[in-house]
Amino acid sequence: YRYTSLKTATCIRVLELQPGEKWEPIKCQLFCVEREQAPQYEALSYVWGDRAKDVWIGCGNGKLRVPVDLRDALEHLRDPIRVKPLWADAICINQLDKQERGHQVKNMGLIFAKAQRVLVWLGSDGFDDFDEFNESSDPAKAGPFAALREKGLGPNLQLRPEDLDHNTYHAWTSFAKLLCHPWFSRLWVIQEVGKCKSALALFGENEMDFNNLMILAARLSSERLLVDRFGVNLRLHPFSVFPTKFQEVIDGLHHVNLDFLEVLQDTRTQRATDEKDYVYALLGHPSAIIHGKLIVEPDYDKSAPDLFFEIATKLIQETNSLRVLSAVRHYTEKDLEDEKPSWVPTWARENDTMAFGTDQSGILCRYDAGAGQTISWNILAAQKVLRIQGFIFDVVDQYTKAVEYSGEYGQLTSSAQSWPINAVMGFTSRSKYSVLDRLSELAQIFAAGFRSGYLLKGKHLQKLLADFAAFRLYLIKQTSRQGGILEDDMAPEGLAALYAAAENGDVDAFLREVGHQAFGRKFFSTRGGMLGLGPRILRGGDLCCILFGGSVPFILRPVGSQYRLVGEAYIHGAMHGEVMVDW
Repeated sequence: YRYTSLKTATCIRVLELQPGEKWEPIKCQLFCVEREQAPQYEALSYVWGDRAKDVWIGCGNGKLRVPVDLRDALEHLRDPIRVKPLWADAICINQLDKQERGHQVKNMGLIFAKAQRVLVWLGSDGFDDFDEFNESSDPAKAGPFAALREKGLGPNLQLRPEDLDHNTYHAWTSFAKLLCHPWFSRLWVIQEVGKCKSALALFGENEMDFNNLMILAARLSSERLLVDRFGVNLRLHPFSVFPTKFQEVIDGLHHVNLDFLEVLQDTRTQRATDEKDYVYALLGHPSAIIHGKLIVEPDYDKSAPDLFFEIATKLIQETNSLRVLSAVRHYTEKDLEDEKPSWVPTWARENDTMAFGTDQSGILCRYDAGAGQTISWNILAAQKVLRIQGFIFDVVDQYTKAVEYSGEYGQLTSSAQSWPINAVMGFTSRSKYSVLDRLSELAQIFAAGFRSGYLLKGKHLQKLLADFAAFRLYLIKQTSRQGGILEDDMAPEGLAALYAAAENGDVDAFLREVGHQAFGRKFFSTRGGMLGLGPRILRGGDLCCILFGGSVPFILRPVGSQYRLVGEAYIHGAMHGEVMVDW
């Protein structure tokens, strides 16, 4: 098939899916129209998958290679009698024309917003036994939830293994399989369902309002037993970054007037094939418009490093801060040694280490390590060097291995080796403090100084210490079952004291609200006796610095007369301007 060029930058192609029976080949027609004059159409959201497995469909007088998932969706949607108007990016955009791709990507949010409805295609196989999840005005009363409510568990489900009878277990198995579909991990889909008027999820012969699907997913993801038993590791947080979308559905979210840096960071668990789409796939968000213009123009001829440098520079300029430096992630020493600028985030997706210093709303937590000191910066564009002011206040001394996240909640909690508590307690520069003081500070490091939005003091600190004790006791019991002995490592205060401290503790609360702060990071001590959480490539001799314009401390490594940015850090006793006294 040979595309004809779009006449204007606001033109789109609409796909007419031709009638046919199931056994007949897919045939379609394309016609160009001004976006605002387009007939009613439905937009498809699907997974591109492995392009080597693309298949042929008929288009006009020729044929096109399209993703298998798209071909399956078209077969499912095809009417035996009527033409069906649709929009699907793999067909409606000439993917071989980089200039056109750039223009259409710029309009993608508007295309999905104008669609009569977005159809979310989640596959055709393995969803035959989904009767339990019939559409309901109250999804919490659907199949498995109704069965559980009959057991007297009430609206706030507290599941036990014996509550999962055969029928309930079967229903949740089907639902868990649905939520493990790769669609939920893709980046482009965030905008596609975030901009739409309404969305319908299609899987096998089943249909479900997408809003109801998110309600059920939120219920499942909040239940430890279901997560452990069915291995679902679904992150719902990114789906709420668009205003008014799913923020009431997904409990506990605090998205308020996100800026583009926060949107980039909050969707960092999602994946895209082209690195440049880490930015381009989010240009439909309102925060991408600054002073009436897009923060960057989509251009697929531009290299990814040049795009990332451009977006980092603009984010410093627009936020008048160094918050973007908190988004930097280096995963290996080689990342730091490359010629690319160490201060520019590449938005790599190797893991989902959270950021301490990108949040500007202050709803979840607020740090002010520089005590509001005014930023002073300029960029040497030719060398891609960032010049800023700040000072060194300490030096990294000892450190642990990075805390690794296995992705399996149950496996993670039972692996004492994942948690270097004993190593941290043994740091030499910390030996001058009592055991209880060291345990208290370690617990606060795990929580990065905040819990549920509250600064750790009083009852919030006491609850944290109880949960931390319960967590350590849990690790001891798990290891004892496996033939290991951990009392000395996990209970330096003594086993009797640990049991007493853990009496009102909650292991699940510790992992849900606290433990994830440490994933992908190293615990470290400084020569001055401070304790912190730092980047995975941190090493002894790295410098602990306050950079004016940043809300958290940063770790730098000297290279000649310049420095490389190792990454942000949480350093207890340096997060709220305390070390500014030294400066």
